Amino acid sequence: MKKYQKLDKIGQGGFSTVFKVLNKDDNKTYVLKEILLSKLSDKQINLMLNESKILSHINNNHIVKYYESFQINNTINIIMEFCEGSDLKNFILSHKNQNKLIEENKIYSIILDICKGLKEIHKKNIIHRDLKPDNIFFGKDNLIKIGDFGISKQVNSNNKYATTLIGTNNYMAPEIISGKKYNNKVDIWALGCIIYELCTLEVCFQSEGLLGLVNKIVNDPHGKINLNYYHKELQDLIDLLLKKNSTERPNINEVYSIITKNTKIENFKKNDNSFFSFITHIFENINYFEISPEEYDKEVKLAKERKEYGDQFIPSYEGYLETLKKAHDQNLRSEIKWVRVFTKSNWSIKIKNQ
Repeated sequence: MKKYQKLDKIGQGGFSTVFKVLNKDDNKTYVLKEILLSKLSDKQINLMLNESKILSHINNNHIVKYYESFQINNTINIIMEFCEGSDLKNFILSHKNQNKLIEENKIYSIILDICKGLKEIHKKNIIHRDLKPDNIFFGKDNLIKIGDFGISKQVNSNNKYATTLIGTNNYMAPEIISGKKYNNKVDIWALGCIIYELCTLEVCFQSEGLLGLVNKIVNDPHGKINLNYYHKELQDLIDLLLKKNSTERPNINEVYSIITKNTKIENFKKNDNSFFSFITHIFENINYFEISPEEYDKEVKLAKERKEYGDQFIPSYEGYLETLKKAHDQNLRSEIKWVRVFTKSNWSIKIKNQ
């Protein structure tokens, strides 16, 4: 412990305290989770040590990195990566305090990173079991990282179900809160709750008492997001992840495919102001040969409100139809491939047969 100097206390739990520390050997900042053993039963000690065991098997950019653990007298000390930014809970709260919705492209950027982390842990048969905004952090360059694996479970590859009632009530899937067997689809449910919260700035399932909360999670439908600000595909994704029957929820690889296919998220991240992203959205999500002027204008209005694209990159409805006519004339109705789409003063689209 001599090589670590405590800088700030950054968290406090029922059995542990979290500090920001400086490693005197490499002059870098880390996180120290200090667990006081005298307050714990043997079962609770094993639960607390579980985090270091789980994290030691994972090396992924979207998972908080584990470095080492050691015991000093009556404390277990776990050294982990320090995330420079805040957590997702505070990110949501800051938008709520400003009465400002989170931009759709930012939401997709966040959930894509979460999916990359979940893909890794699910591949290793690990169920997080406490996925929530408090446990998702912004690292360097705003890279999203999943943390707090204290109650995670690594299941046997031959029996991928768990039975322990554990987690944070508001994000518990119906099968957990009902005391049934469950698998990693509970993390998919929690992801749906997080996406809903990113869109509405409100927790998806809330109640004054536990019984009321259980009833809402098990029986009541979830709320709807603002479709005047967000596209319907985002609501459809939430609906899919929050299926009451876990067998109807997609696995994490399917969720990842849905996000990358339906939203072209990589284009959003790389070129937020591109005409390419806007037109690609129209082509991927709307029946583009039958879109009316009113429908087109609605898409343009939504894009401008979110400030995702520069006005000079959005063509008129007539210019859009001209492009579609070229595609139709070349019998490329079902085989359209965009190559390069605009210049500042004039825009043109090359369409190739795939």
